[in-house]
Amino acid sequence: MASCTCIPILLVDQDHIFRQALAENLRIDGHEVVECDSAEEALPAMRARACVALIAEYAMPGFNGVHLADEFRAARSGPTLLVTAQSSGAVAAHVEVRHYVRLLPKPVAYDQLHDVLHDLFVVRSDS
Repeated sequence: MASCTCIPILLVDQDHIFRQALAENLRIDGHEVVECDSAEEALPAMRARACVALIAEYAMPGFNGVHLADEFRAARSGPTLLVTAQSSGAVAAHVEVRHYVRLLPKPVAYDQLHDVLHDLFVVRSDS
């Protein structure tokens, strides 16, 4: 697993158990994590907190993770990871037109998520 420095992360997923486990792993790695269970809850948190990365579920009530990623990009312009059990077909097509969003299938291996997040920050700092 590649190392990366402390990253303030906005984590949005309505699955409390998944979100809590992922947040704990991210905190163990030294990241600051703001947890939200919906896109509606995430919007004010996104504007009020200095999060520089977004990890969100694709399928959420209200509007989906791609719409949240668009809002995050407009407000923060940081790396975005979307996770979903539906990572092919229309979902993949919806995500891949946005070069700033990466899609990871659930169940997510934490090492893989960590490495993708690290890679996104390396690419961003090299640009």
